[in-house]
Amino acid sequence: MQDTHAIYNQATGLYESDGYHALAPAGDYKEFTDAGYCVLCQPDADRVCFIALDPVTGQFHDILSLESLGRSLGIVNPADPESHRKRIFTAGHWPVGPIVYASKIVEVQELPVGTLGAPFPWQVVRVSNSVAFLVYNSTKDELLFATQDRAPMMSHENPKGTMMEVGAGRFDRNIGVEGLVVKELKEELGVTVTVDEVQLLNNGVPVALSPGVLTEKQYLAFVEITDDRIDHRKQLYGLRAEGERIARRFIPVQDVFNNTIQIEDMKTWALVQWFMQRRQRTR
Repeated sequence: MQDTHAIYNQATGLYESDGYHALAPAGDYKEFTDAGYCVLCQPDADRVCFIALDPVTGQFHDILSLESLGRSLGIVNPADPESHRKRIFTAGHWPVGPIVYASKIVEVQELPVGTLGAPFPWQVVRVSNSVAFLVYNSTKDELLFATQDRAPMMSHENPKGTMMEVGAGRFDRNIGVEGLVVKELKEELGVTVTVDEVQLLNNGVPVALSPGVLTEKQYLAFVEITDDRIDHRKQLYGLRAEGERIARRFIPVQDVFNNTIQIEDMKTWALVQWFMQRRQRTR
């Protein structure tokens, strides 16, 4: 029977603390929390009782085993945590919460108390996924980077937040990863390539940029070109309507191997390291 003393938020599918129940200690009943359930207790009761809240129905269940809970819920593979998670995801009750801030670029969502067993609300920054790409000009044995001013990087030491980076772009339309690389290369670096010339790294699996706060995952890519693919007529690239003023920087590969350049951007560092290892393997 559902406990009327607990506050169950139908919108989020999670328990919200009301002082009557408390979260089970971190690490206890991990198999239940990993499967998507919130484990609660009544610390002031004569006999401490642990119960699991089913986010799909809002019902409380006695803690016995994940398998016994699964059988009572009619799950085909009752002992399989993935079957429990799939049931909760399918019902649309995996932790969500209100949007506390929204702009054209990001949303800040506050997940309720109890998410991953935390006694506080998680704040999650929801940002669209992106792709970053390293360009190698085989004609001149050089790498192509973008230099631009970045507002979040502004500091006393770097008043304009100027950074050297590999090219990158965010998914604002459904054109595929390779298609986005082709589009951004043309806009940001004045380079013309085709989708079949884009090599996705890490088996095409995107990597989390800051999993503790951002939802954004980024694809990593590599493109090898010849000098005739580069438009040398302009000095600045980028979309002016979006405030982009991108200057290109061509750096000989030998300078990269000699560590004569300073890299302050994570995606750039990762792609350069991959390239250096690739070069060493092929020598």
